[in-house]
Amino acid sequence: MKVLIIGYGSIGKRHARLLAAEGAELGIVTKQKLTDYPCWASLEAVPDLRSFDFFLIASETVKHYDQLEYLSSKLEGKRILVEKPLFMTHADLPINKNQVFVSYNLRFHAILQEIKTRLAKWKPIACLAQVGQWLPDWRPEQDYTKSYSADPNQGGGVLLDLSHELDYLTWLFGPMTLVESFEGRISPLRIQSEDFVSLIAQTSRQVALTLSMDYISRIPMRNLVIHCEEGTLIADLIAQNLRIKGEGDSEERRIDFSVGRDETYQKTHQAFFSNEPTDLCTYQEGIEVMRQIEMIRDSARQKEWNG
Repeated sequence: MKVLIIGYGSIGKRHARLLAAEGAELGIVTKQKLTDYPCWASLEAVPDLRSFDFFLIASETVKHYDQLEYLSSKLEGKRILVEKPLFMTHADLPINKNQVFVSYNLRFHAILQEIKTRLAKWKPIACLAQVGQWLPDWRPEQDYTKSYSADPNQGGGVLLDLSHELDYLTWLFGPMTLVESFEGRISPLRIQSEDFVSLIAQTSRQVALTLSMDYISRIPMRNLVIHCEEGTLIADLIAQNLRIKGEGDSEERRIDFSVGRDETYQKTHQAFFSNEPTDLCTYQEGIEVMRQIEMIRDSARQKEWNG
């Protein structure tokens, strides 16, 4: 199994480490000088793209569109996995000759898988989701003001950075069909991208959805509360537990999980390489996330924030 990884930043290195451990034969597109793998400075420099079985775009978001367009023009019958988010903005690039997926690996988190199973039996009616972390703590070895997260022209801002939430909420409840939102910079962080987004939406499954996303939470959080006709689910993806209380239950039940940092990536790879890539975010689903981001931004532009 030969895999070409395009981009060798922190996420590209993680994919390379895990894929090498899984026995994949790797090639890397990077301007870094590597000795562990064959590498080329650009996609155009790769001598025989067709010799690779799978492709993984792990470069900066701003490069995704051009790199996927190039691969689509040169390949046929291949599988391509693009790191999230798919593009900088909504764009429908034809990819008819290949199978393209987006690496929203949180779909494979054991807690979200458990919720997905539960919602096959319970009818959800409302959801409150929160995700946030103080941006300087994300990558403490790096000056946050110089990170891509600080620059909207490089794919920064919570809407793109934290688009996992938009994907898994759509996966669980269907696309957003009605939205009221606020997007902006409200903290003293020295960045140009938005550090806070809040929205209220209705989904195609008639779920009332409230979501907040931020770079400003000193205490990291990633949780959701789901109210169903049959009971309530409360998930904490950082503490790694799920609380459940159903109709007729006298007490809530708590399930504790232990999900390692690499586990969701490993399961993403397994799905990507399998004959039936169940639960992987499809190209069209990735496009839907970009459409929702555009919708949220359009809604936010119509308001004036006086903070």
